[in-house]
Amino acid sequence: MRAFLERTSEEARRVLAESLFDAWWQKRGLKKFDWVTRFVIEYGDDRLVPTIATTYRKRANNDAARAALLRCLAGIGTTYALYHLYRVSRQGGQEMSTQLQSMAGLARQALFDAAASRGLSYADLVDELVPDLGYTDQGLVMDLDVRTYHARMNAKGTLEVVREDGKKFKSLPKQRSDEDPERYAEAKAQLKGFRAALKDLRTDLSARLREALLGGRIWKLERWQQMFEENPLMSHLHEGMIWNAHADGESTKSVSFRLHQDGICVDAHGAEVDLSEFATIDLWHPLDAHDAEIEAWREHLRLAKCVQLVDQIQGPVATLAAEEQEQTELTRHRGYTWNRGSFQSLLKKKGFEVGPTCDGGRIYEHTFALPSADLIVVFHHSIITAWFDDTQMAIDRVTFVNNGDPIRLDEAPPRLMAWVLDGVETIAREGQGYDEAWASLR
Repeated sequence: MRAFLERTSEEARRVLAESLFDAWWQKRGLKKFDWVTRFVIEYGDDRLVPTIATTYRKRANNDAARAALLRCLAGIGTTYALYHLYRVSRQGGQEMSTQLQSMAGLARQALFDAAASRGLSYADLVDELVPDLGYTDQGLVMDLDVRTYHARMNAKGTLEVVREDGKKFKSLPKQRSDEDPERYAEAKAQLKGFRAALKDLRTDLSARLREALLGGRIWKLERWQQMFEENPLMSHLHEGMIWNAHADGESTKSVSFRLHQDGICVDAHGAEVDLSEFATIDLWHPLDAHDAEIEAWREHLRLAKCVQLVDQIQGPVATLAAEEQEQTELTRHRGYTWNRGSFQSLLKKKGFEVGPTCDGGRIYEHTFALPSADLIVVFHHSIITAWFDDTQMAIDRVTFVNNGDPIRLDEAPPRLMAWVLDGVETIAREGQGYDEAWASLR
């Protein structure tokens, strides 16, 4: 069989892989036909990835089939395939029936394996998982032969369609008599597909940026320029984000800046910033800034009408009390109560996932993973049933776990701690108040 396949063209093998995948899925991904996945992995490419991803999202209805589809994406291993794995890794709550590991966990492990095989850290691999969506330094080009349109992003993060004569539209204008109907339909579908993919990408990038911000992620200058400044799509999407540049060695020189649509970097007062004298870049956070700088950036973003993928200006700046620093549990709001259903909804909005389900459908914790810092924030609470009824529950404690062991509170990244403290305070304030009867949960 292999000898026969080697005499066929690469395109023929790809088409055969697609056909076999479709036939396999007609059998609902039955395990006895799992040999098809090996063929898909060896001969499939990016053109098959959307079909696999869509099948996972909309058609797979059992754990074995979902796991097989994830193996296909991991085996194809292209940037586009791994991007879809990353999207699965950000979803939680779906547990395998044969082993206590979620599909998100399987996808995450596949990404760690892919990073190791490339000699990259998990965070560096995730940086690279950005499909360009066909967007270049000319924007999204829609060639109708008789005229050309370019869809470009502005500082507000919205798309503008620009005709070659400079006239702007909110979308592709009505077809003109001299334009080929087939080409016009293709351009319209191209723009529609780009808008949909861009919406998903923004959601993914927001999650990545929040993780990088909370974990204090640092990039070497050259790496940051490659990933953000020199990538047309990424530079436009990150126009509203504020960064810090730091000098190397013992120098304490640093400057905050943002990417400008003209292809330069500017500070809070609009002056151009030369990054050549700096060595590392991280995301700016108000916890590390003085009041005047925070206010200057607030006004700058208002005047520039920039939209941030993650709100930095309003970032929390809460810190631990002296007596809390050496503790391994944050208990300042133990005993504050909530309605179970509302509590689950609030934690979900903040990015927490439901923890393990114990006997009787009982849930005792929610978690927030920060893979780049190898940390998991665990929010412990009283019993919540898996069906989240409306009875009362209470906050217990928060711990920060590294490799299965809780760390001291002062060892957690300060920005992450500020975010957690602010979140717990919000949860306590908006709930049903303190109840002494719940204060001794343990």
